[in-house]
Amino acid sequence: MNLKPPSSSPLTSNSNIPFPATHSSLNLHWVSSPHYPSSISSPTRPFRLLATANPHTNPTSDLSLAATAAAAALPNEDQKLLTLLRQRKTEEAWIAYTQFTHLPNPTCLSRLLSQLSYQNSHSGLTRAQSIITRLRNERQLRHLDANSLGLLAVAAAKAGQTRYAASIVKSMLRSGFLPHVKAWSAVVSRLAATGDDGPADALKLFHSVTRRVRRFSEPELVAESRPDTAAFNAALNACANLGDTKRFLKLFDEMPEYGAEPDVLTYNVMIKLCARVGRKDLLVFVLERILDKGIALCMTTLNSLVAAYVGFGDLETAEQMVQAMREGRRDLCKILRDSNSNIQSRV
Repeated sequence: MNLKPPSSSPLTSNSNIPFPATHSSLNLHWVSSPHYPSSISSPTRPFRLLATANPHTNPTSDLSLAATAAAAALPNEDQKLLTLLRQRKTEEAWIAYTQFTHLPNPTCLSRLLSQLSYQNSHSGLTRAQSIITRLRNERQLRHLDANSLGLLAVAAAKAGQTRYAASIVKSMLRSGFLPHVKAWSAVVSRLAATGDDGPADALKLFHSVTRRVRRFSEPELVAESRPDTAAFNAALNACANLGDTKRFLKLFDEMPEYGAEPDVLTYNVMIKLCARVGRKDLLVFVLERILDKGIALCMTTLNSLVAAYVGFGDLETAEQMVQAMREGRRDLCKILRDSNSNIQSRV
């Protein structure tokens, strides 16, 4: 199997990040360009392969038997570096890398970047970013695979370097890579929670990925990149932070298309949106929907409801809810409906 990366660079050199987000393993899934029916527009840049990084598996495991055969033909220094990486001696591998007089082969570079990112430490992330800087300066970024880049994006997002993480994912998309959903959704989640343009940028990134996913007529080819419930929750949270009810409902209605089932966090975000846009009357319907779906209530849901009523200035209802929770009563819906009835009677 020919594991040749795309010729274009996966990262651009005009990053606006002043300094060097859920995780990790290497799961490569290479596919040929799918057939596009007439009803689906062809992408401007063909996706020649699908390479995904799964942040929940260990990047130190071997990729395939082919990797073992290929390693036998590596230069002596590269072979030693690869051996250290396979033995999970990342610190020793890093020291060996810094002593190289030449650039290691793509296998070693990608694996070293993956293992440094997987450490989830400041030093590991800084070292991983130094590899990116070196490759950018030498115009050799094309040697990195999607796994290593996806893991770097996750590590940067978890470290709070959200813009850097977003730039990695965007560059991957421009280069024809589709990151694993756990990688790109981690960045969307971090963007949604940041101030300024963060929520808007989160939605742009979400739609950039899903737009490319839709171009494939065979969903199984992009199964690991398709948005899941967590990815939708991140985008819905961005909508809630923006107070954008129209886009929220549109995304919520798209969840079945991807087999993503709303969970308790989805409805917690819905409560947040109702509070933000002043729809106190809808809170009871959200609670009833949760109960109808058989979703177990969590303290975050109950606290969100109480906080919403406090925000609306309805301290009486908030106190009644707290008292009901202390007593273990199950009449929360009645309390909220009575609150709505009292409001309507005053109108």
